[in-house]
Amino acid sequence: MIVGTGIDVVRIDRFRAALLRHPQRLPRRLFGPSEIEGGGQVERLAQLFAVKEAASKALGTGFQRGLRWHDFEVRLDPGQTTIVLSGAARRRAAELGVSRLTAAVRAVGGFAVGIVSAEGSRP
Repeated sequence: MIVGTGIDVVRIDRFRAALLRHPQRLPRRLFGPSEIEGGGQVERLAQLFAVKEAASKALGTGFQRGLRWHDFEVRLDPGQTTIVLSGAARRRAAELGVSRLTAAVRAVGGFAVGIVSAEGSRP
């Protein structure tokens, strides 16, 4: 059963400009060490950002109710995007009965698009 869905679209050029303004602080604020170590290409980081935003929306809150950027760890593996939850995001997923997050992400035409589906059964 689909418990929630989320989508986010990021203009890659705007994301690049934000990274240029805050090259050290912004990546550390938004991404965990494993996400940063995966390569700092702007397009890839914009994709990670889009998936995190979409996942927060799929949990029905966006970045409210204590959810933080580091509560979502996104892994962009060939053919599969994985989201690992921790902290408030994990608790929120449990409240909703979410057992699985399915994500799709693409960068096309200067945009990064993330779509996340939260699956499970409501408690």
